[in-house]
Amino acid sequence: MSGQPTADGMGFHQIAMQIAITANALGKKEDQLLPLCEGLIQNHVSDGSRYNTPSKRKTELQRMFVENVYQRIGRLMNQMQNDG
Repeated sequence: MSGQPTADGMGFHQIAMQIAITANALGKKEDQLLPLCEGLIQNHVSDGSRYNTPSKRKTELQRMFVENVYQRIGRLMNQMQNDG
């Protein structure tokens, strides 16, 4: 997450999704995750305009994290309904 080169051909969206899933599984909170990813946010080299600024990358990482949290909450609520 330091912003060092990643796998060739992997776009920022895919990276953000994997980080969000992992952070969620580890119980990290957004305010813990973003500082850990500051190098990636600042240094990722984008091949297009969608994530070509640190601000856009930070927003996408936040969005993926929140989306993953909501998906997990939905699964837990479904499980609770089915269990009882």
